[in-house]
Amino acid sequence: MKAGRTLHELAPEIERQSAGKRDFIVDTSEHLTMLTTSDGSELHIAGSGEFAFRPLAHEQVADYLDIPRKFYSRLREGHPALLDHNVNALLRHQPKRRMVRTLDGKVRAFLSDRYRRLDNDELAQAILPVLGEIPGVQFPSTEITETRLYIKAVAPRVSGEVRRATSSRPAW
Repeated sequence: MKAGRTLHELAPEIERQSAGKRDFIVDTSEHLTMLTTSDGSELHIAGSGEFAFRPLAHEQVADYLDIPRKFYSRLREGHPALLDHNVNALLRHQPKRRMVRTLDGKVRAFLSDRYRRLDNDELAQAILPVLGEIPGVQFPSTEITETRLYIKAVAPRVSGEVRRATSSRPAW
């Protein structure tokens, strides 16, 4: 992993993201509408607001509706009204409950309503105290991206004496 943030730089970003996230469980046939404007595509969630799409969410919508990604992208770039029409028609034709995950007012994921949420803040709260108990542990690099949390922890090496095996066969 390339050098990223220090642990002290990572913590405020995790807290910011924790405060800026919202998840919705919605019925696709009643509560979701895709609308593309000159500013890009938005997902309208009835009673909750409009949320711009992040690239991963576009891919997940395409996959969920069985629209080939290349075709979906072509419609996004050149025929947004046709994309809206197709997505909205398929959402209503294939009604299901879905989880729409948002961050900072943008759709970050379009998932099954049974998706097990494990957010960066929860993961950090569980992992960092355990890692912190290891004597001499260092965190040379951490990073947070739209899809991943990276924490590089380095502990002092275990040292000891290695005995030579007495037979010609490997010890394992």
